[in-house]
Amino acid sequence: GVNHSTIYRWIIKYVPIMENFTESQGIKAGWQLQGDEVEYKRRASGLKGHKGVKEEYFIDIIDMDSRYLVSTDYQGDRTTKTLNKVYYNAKRKVGNQVKVISTDGLVAYPRTIKKTFGLKTHHGGKVASTSKVIHQIIKSDSGKFNYKVERFHNTLRERTKVMRGFHGCITSAQTLMKGFEIYYNWVRNHQGIEGLTPSQLACPQVSIPEKNKWLEIINRGYND
Repeated sequence: GVNHSTIYRWIIKYVPIMENFTESQGIKAGWQLQGDEVEYKRRASGLKGHKGVKEEYFIDIIDMDSRYLVSTDYQGDRTTKTLNKVYYNAKRKVGNQVKVISTDGLVAYPRTIKKTFGLKTHHGGKVASTSKVIHQIIKSDSGKFNYKVERFHNTLRERTKVMRGFHGCITSAQTLMKGFEIYYNWVRNHQGIEGLTPSQLACPQVSIPEKNKWLEIINRGYND
């Protein structure tokens, strides 16, 4: 019996609090990350026609082993500056655990990975001995895909396609998408990893009781 506007206000209030906790956790990562982005067309309030439609992107990096979303952001572009922010955050969490990062052929990725993870070479399959990570570029026209991150995108689209649209400002969209990240990592059981949550594999040092996970994460966000 709770009005949808009340639920929306809860989301706007409590997602940043939960983020205090989730973003402070170290991650036990595997040897490979996959990065990608999803395009969204959001209609801004007060604008009509094509001028009111904003082309924006949900940028994400997922750990292959745990399916944990290591770093995400929702922004109005996918420039090198924007990607750097997402990948610096991933580097902060995983340190030197990762050996390979897979992305599509977006031209901004090689520069971003070199700057954030220490990539030295990325062309022609040649990797210098001093390289910290290998950048694996997978193009869809080759018939190959980053299946783990694409599978997550299917889950994301299934949730967002039934929404009437994000609210008028990009800040609301960013909060909603961050809330979905927390849900995916910490609340939702993942059938691909034997019904565990990704956080149970990526953050084994943290125990979240099964009963009312949302309230537990909110409480820990207040404490952090």
